[in-house]
Amino acid sequence: MSRHDSSGAGLGRRDILRIGGLGVATAAVITACGEHERGQVGRVGTVASTSTLPDVTASNVTLLRTASSLEQSIVSVYSQVIGDNSLLNPNLDEMAQRFMDDHKADAALFEKLTGENGGAVWTCGNPKFDDTIVQPVLDRIIKGVPATASAKEIPPSDDPRRRPRAGRAARRACKAGAWRGHARRAP
Repeated sequence: MSRHDSSGAGLGRRDILRIGGLGVATAAVITACGEHERGQVGRVGTVASTSTLPDVTASNVTLLRTASSLEQSIVSVYSQVIGDNSLLNPNLDEMAQRFMDDHKADAALFEKLTGENGGAVWTCGNPKFDDTIVQPVLDRIIKGVPATASAKEIPPSDDPRRRPRAGRAARRACKAGAWRGHARRAP
């Protein structure tokens, strides 16, 4: 079976990419339609003024390191889900393992290209992505979130197996965006 063949799976890789692409396209349309001149951000009380961030151009090495870190983050999620019957149907373990192996190969390619282009190779997950997206999502699926003074409790998922499937679509959309960003910069 090729790495892009999805026979026997409910949603194939291409289906997930289409769903993720649709989400990205929808967000782009909403963003494009929402372009208009905005006024000053409102303030309440006295706060220090903000400073303008310098313009930064991401180099190919930066994009390659970011891509390898996102791949490593995806590998980490697969390694947490594969073999956990509460998060993934055991019938899907083999397919998920194949996907994880594909992501490992992609990470290795990005790491190789980073080194070949004079960059310091990054072989870990993306800390920002992991800390702000991956771990909070997994925590909400597995543990839920306790109530606070301003928010109700979010109980653990009633169907944890459903949630990783939705997460895969989001991760693939992020990966597709990273690939497109690098492709636009390629000579």
